[in-house]
Amino acid sequence: MSAVPKLAAGHRAAAGVGILAMLGSSLLLTCNDAVAKWVMVDISVSQFMLTRGAAILVVLLLWLAARGQLHVLRIRNRKALLLRCSAMTASSYLFLFALRHMPMADTYAIAFASPIITTLLAVTFLGETVGWRRWLAVFVGFAGVAVAMLPTGQGYAWVAALLPLGSAVCSSLRDVSSRRLSATDHTMGIMVYTVLALTLSGAVGLTAEPWVSDTPSDSLLLILGCAALQAGAHWLQIEAYRCAEVSFLMPFRYLSLVFATAMGFAVWGDVPAWNVALGSAIIIASGLFIWWRELQSRRRRA
Repeated sequence: MSAVPKLAAGHRAAAGVGILAMLGSSLLLTCNDAVAKWVMVDISVSQFMLTRGAAILVVLLLWLAARGQLHVLRIRNRKALLLRCSAMTASSYLFLFALRHMPMADTYAIAFASPIITTLLAVTFLGETVGWRRWLAVFVGFAGVAVAMLPTGQGYAWVAALLPLGSAVCSSLRDVSSRRLSATDHTMGIMVYTVLALTLSGAVGLTAEPWVSDTPSDSLLLILGCAALQAGAHWLQIEAYRCAEVSFLMPFRYLSLVFATAMGFAVWGDVPAWNVALGSAIIIASGLFIWWRELQSRRRRA
């Protein structure tokens, strides 16, 4: 008789649905980042965060009110929510500042330390089991990050590479807290509070960054488009964590690097430097090995 894994309340065993949700989330987030990079030529990061967040927040609250679902705003796991909101805010700011100073492919390559860091955090905070082979893959992945962070000579300071790395750490904390939250709280409730935190951070950030009052109308339309893309992406992301474990889903985010490279070349003519391409290959190989070992472990437990 095969063993049936015990799931926490709110979770369901639907790996295929989780994979599709994660892939959809990655595609939408990449599109959002490309549009954001384009728009932030005219406005500050804080203005972008405030405008985009306010648009998403209004739509979410109206949607919940119209459906009589405002009760989903009652959160049970408040500590996990606070961690997710804080990590999401820090990750977003670091990543957006990185996009302003670096090509998309370079930013994504370094930010893809996130799945590797998440594997470490999943062991620490979620009790997920990782064998020595996957630990080795984690260290190889970090070597790939180091290669990708070498100076490229593409017009940005080396220290700028620390921005996506910091974003990766914060993204990992967000992912682990999302897994915890998805077991106890509603997806829409989690989204509302996360977007509220992002919006408030934009308002606070405007004390240090100027507000551009003569924002072009097409930029406002693009920001609204970003709002729709991000809302859809994060809904899919939370649903993905409801269906499958964090360490299982992480490698499927690597397609974002393909999307980012294609968009960066098509829009800005960016071609990744040799070390970014090599580092990306090492990081992806490490992540895929972690995923493969996870599948082997699942089969032995079944």
